[in-house]
Amino acid sequence: FTLLLTGCSLTGEVNNLLTPPTMSVGREALTKAIKSAIGDKYELVYPQAGSYRTGIISVDLNRDNVVEAVCFYQSGGKLSFLVMEQKSGAWSPMGKVTSEAASVGRVAFGDMDSDGFSEIVVGWQYLTDSEGSYDVYTLHEGKVESCYTGLYSRFVMMESTPSQLMVMTRNS
Repeated sequence: FTLLLTGCSLTGEVNNLLTPPTMSVGREALTKAIKSAIGDKYELVYPQAGSYRTGIISVDLNRDNVVEAVCFYQSGGKLSFLVMEQKSGAWSPMGKVTSEAASVGRVAFGDMDSDGFSEIVVGWQYLTDSEGSYDVYTLHEGKVESCYTGLYSRFVMMESTPSQLMVMTRNS
């Protein structure tokens, strides 16, 4: 009698209530563009620490109010990241970087040189648990280039104008 008063039904289909999640149309188009740029045999890699802990990071790198995508992945034993931009609804690669690192420690973004484009700071982790190395990457003319490298234990991007990178190191 109590079950009837609650409004619950025993005759409903449980399968109608359990539907698997699906990708949004935008994410599906991005995934197809990534596969087109790097092939089908890749595995997404997730940063181990920091504010960005996903294999595909959406961020507006060039301040045009349209997000770009930074995709960290492993393919053929190499760790890489790919920067994708969206123009007229279609995704295309802006640049790619490959590293000898074992994993991605953390990622940060900020316009450190006040040129209107955010730099990408990637902390690479190697097989040791001590310090990793970080690279500051710039986007210029369809290329992603490393403009600075150093050792770090931790780093954080300070939101200021221009953005400032604070790096902590054990200096081993």
